[in-house]
Amino acid sequence: MAEMRRRQLPQTNADYREQQEVRPVPWPVITGAALEKIAADRKDADTQSTVALINQLSEALTRNPQSISNRGKTGASAGRAVGKSRYGS
Repeated sequence: MAEMRRRQLPQTNADYREQQEVRPVPWPVITGAALEKIAADRKDADTQSTVALINQLSEALTRNPQSISNRGKTGASAGRAVGKSRYGS
């Protein structure tokens, strides 16, 4: 087990710096009918609270982009906002 862990460690300083680099999370571009639906639904109070939640989660992701929990919550909330949620309610 120690041998496996040793193989996972970076071999050089450059490898270590590369591992420490924060990589951006790609966000899908919302266009067309989905964008129109979002604009129409913004009048609804439920959608407004969803937008507030997405903004809050986006700020949290800005601080910690590696947070898998916040990534999932943001994606699920955005999916529900446009009516394209496969998971969740």
